[in-house]
Amino acid sequence: WNPDGSLTVVGRSDNMVRVGKHRSVVSLEHVEEAMLRSRFVTQCWVHAAPGAAFLVAVIVPDQAEVAALCERVPDIPEGATLQEACMRDSVQALIQQDVLACARDLGLASHEFPRGIYVE
Repeated sequence: WNPDGSLTVVGRSDNMVRVGKHRSVVSLEHVEEAMLRSRFVTQCWVHAAPGAAFLVAVIVPDQAEVAALCERVPDIPEGATLQEACMRDSVQALIQQDVLACARDLGLASHEFPRGIYVE
């Protein structure tokens, strides 16, 4: 119970999943929090199907940050839309590297890193 009379629920079972061969417990909210620290991410959603070996994440990119990134990536054709740029492996790899660096900085274990990250 909080001083204002409200109740904070910690560790709700619907936000906790078991992943990997050792069935480690992972907080989806904690993973999402780490991903949102990336300058390239404005929104994200993390999922693990029952019995999943790894997490999957969908992110909505920050348009300004990704546009700036695309100026530094040589394989983006001039005039490409943000959606077209985000479909490039090179852009996805750079975004994923930044997201994983943020996850490491927050202290996430390797089994808590999403292995599949999809940029919408």
